[in-house]
Amino acid sequence: MRAIWKKLQSESAMREYEFRILNPDGSCRVIWHELGQDDSHAVKSANKISNGEQFEVWRGRTCVFRSRIDAAFVRHMRAMEREAGLSGS
Repeated sequence: MRAIWKKLQSESAMREYEFRILNPDGSCRVIWHELGQDDSHAVKSANKISNGEQFEVWRGRTCVFRSRIDAAFVRHMRAMEREAGLSGS
């Protein structure tokens, strides 16, 4: 009985999170909903889903995390992509 109670408590402790994958200009491109144990786990999950892109993690109306990618880094990555495209031809 105790194990069932603990399982019910842990399930009820799950929180709903919204992950927003952002375009380079900061606009929202994808919204993903997921249940998570806490903010830290939600951020780790969103980081995996974002695949290196900028993202935000929301719990209700509260933004609990916002990634920032330096503009110089974005320019550098775009230049590398262009270079790779040119060298692959």
